[in-house]
Amino acid sequence: GKVVTQIHDVRVRETVAGQVVNYHCRVDPALPVADVHDAVDDIDRRLKVERAAICRVVGHAEPLAIS
Repeated sequence: GKVVTQIHDVRVRETVAGQVVNYHCRVDPALPVADVHDAVDDIDRRLKVERAAICRVVGHAEPLAIS
């Protein structure tokens, strides 16, 4: 399954260097921290490849509520 889900609170800020994207996402709290970091880093890389104007991406992982 997907490591990162429910991307929300996306903000884009224009800077002299380019666009800075901040977002929050939900992850399974049982996953190893390294796996979460790798998944968030992958999203960051893909965004920068797809949108040349983006100079920085900051992803904030939050635990997914388990019901």
